[in-house]
Amino acid sequence: MHNQTNRLYSADNIKAFLICCVVLGHLCEVLPFQGSSYLYLLIYSFHMPAFSFLTGMMATYHPGKIARNLVYPYLVFQLLYLVFCNQLLDQQKDIQFTKPYWLMWYLMATIIWHLAIPFLELVRPGRRWLALAAMMALSLAIGYDESISYYLSLSRILVMLPFFAAGFYFRRSAGYEKLAETLPQKSSRKRTAKLLLGTGALAAAVLLYLFRHDLRASWLYGSYPYEKLQYGAAVRGLSMVIAFIFIFLFLAIFPNRPLPLITRVGQHTMPVYLAHGFILRILQNGDFSIKDWADSRLEVLLLTAAMVLLLSSRPVRKLLAPLMHYPFGKAPAHAASH
Repeated sequence: MHNQTNRLYSADNIKAFLICCVVLGHLCEVLPFQGSSYLYLLIYSFHMPAFSFLTGMMATYHPGKIARNLVYPYLVFQLLYLVFCNQLLDQQKDIQFTKPYWLMWYLMATIIWHLAIPFLELVRPGRRWLALAAMMALSLAIGYDESISYYLSLSRILVMLPFFAAGFYFRRSAGYEKLAETLPQKSSRKRTAKLLLGTGALAAAVLLYLFRHDLRASWLYGSYPYEKLQYGAAVRGLSMVIAFIFIFLFLAIFPNRPLPLITRVGQHTMPVYLAHGFILRILQNGDFSIKDWADSRLEVLLLTAAMVLLLSSRPVRKLLAPLMHYPFGKAPAHAASH
């Protein structure tokens, strides 16, 4: 990221909210409670597209940092998760690096997206909308390819690419310059934008609720072709529109100033993302019944907060640092983080 004086604190604050959504969404699978299926659907309608957008917004092309801060932790944690499954969970997983394990897909995607930055930079400012339209068309079209799946996370990489590219181009637009201001001004245009975006997000949330029994959250993963999950490009296209509404709502409403605890969490989402999967797999496959003490919304929310705060804490960050950043040679400043 940038140095502290130029840091966009609103992005950190949004990332703190999103990493909580990531953990909460996964806990909804492990510890279902009344209304958890709808909450899971709502979270998946925006959280990874929003993370992809923010990753693109802060992305720069630096091969050395890509290798140290993205490729290295991907190799390390891919191996750790596979060994963890084989040795502790008694599952049979082949040791390989071409099919990312579960949540490791995002690190693989981030690597590919960063490597694509030189191509994104070739597009002249006046034609960026055309480039984004082409990427969205590709995102919709790739669902018709029945051969595409989890290999290299190629499907998800292409489905989420428009969000990464949109964030990358937004960072270089006049809109970002306005966002990067401290934004104390309460202009009528800003109030109107918040109202419209808020109304759109509320309408989307209501729409998801009304059709919650007809929609499958797996449609929002972007992992499989349409034929396999029995849905179509219209659903994917609508989900992309909904995700962009939430993204720009977050950009409009989250303050661009440091917030106690929240901003610090948002600056250190990588250890939370990479490590929380181990805790979830233990909860899911352990010999004890986690549902005996965590079977309500409040308890799951408290568990979410505890996991996020623990894994983003300084002691855990120091413990995981050699695994997240290449420990030899030049020390990285900040990772091109999740």
